[in-house]
Amino acid sequence: MSQPLKILVTGSTGFIGHHFVKDLCSNYEMHLLVRNKNKLVKMGIDLNRVHVIECDPQGQWLGQIADPSFDGVVHLASCFLSQHQASDIPNLIRSNIEFPTQIMEAMSEHIHWWLNMGTFWQHFEDKPHSPVNLYAATKQSFEDVAQFYAETKHFNLIHLKISDTYGNNDPRKKLFALWKKQLSEKQPLSMSPGEQQINILHVKDVIKGIDRSIQLMSESEQGTYCGKSYALTAKQVLSLKQLAEVFEKVAGKPLNIQWGGRPYRPREVMKTWSNFEMLPGWSQEMEISEGISRFLED
Repeated sequence: MSQPLKILVTGSTGFIGHHFVKDLCSNYEMHLLVRNKNKLVKMGIDLNRVHVIECDPQGQWLGQIADPSFDGVVHLASCFLSQHQASDIPNLIRSNIEFPTQIMEAMSEHIHWWLNMGTFWQHFEDKPHSPVNLYAATKQSFEDVAQFYAETKHFNLIHLKISDTYGNNDPRKKLFALWKKQLSEKQPLSMSPGEQQINILHVKDVIKGIDRSIQLMSESEQGTYCGKSYALTAKQVLSLKQLAEVFEKVAGKPLNIQWGGRPYRPREVMKTWSNFEMLPGWSQEMEISEGISRFLED
């Protein structure tokens, strides 16, 4: 039997990251790069099943990852802000560009592949290159950095782009969490007019997409995927209002929403990115009604 792939994982304490680790830690030899391993324990990750590398201020972690036995990197870490202030700029640059560039510099000589998570927000109004906000601009900037390393060091590189996500054990104050709370609230929830498109996937489908991307790159010669972008997309894209109707139907209760109670955000994504190439060998399995049902039972 062949040895499991040895991979470095960033962002394992994030929503997608901790699901990836908990679901697939038996499939891979996972080395988790984290700021504080205590957070992993609080999230229910068994430290006996993974290897932990803490980012110490002295930078010794860079030496630990410069190990030729690594097969690849699953880069899930990011700093997300829908809108930024001037004080946010250093953290956005450091988290989304500087940090992954340091990792790539340390590992690019010996890795076989790198999986980078991107966002539909890099494609405002369905354009090939138009970041919705500064967060998306930093994600796009790192793609250019990664392209340089992939071309010069000849490893496989896939940018896997997703839109909205949801699922169980989600600490983020996202749309479904607001609606779940609203089911028992008396005060109406003010929202936009609700005509914007929502392309949303259950986290389990995203994990399957990550796993499929690893399979494609690890089974191919180095350089086969040199900065290739693929998307994970829902089979059905709904408007925000239509999504609320599905949520109400599954919950069996009406949502108390004041549509038009607040304006659209600056550069609101009214039409989700559609000019993409789907990840080969992947499709959505968790239908929205089933996913919402599981979410409400959590």
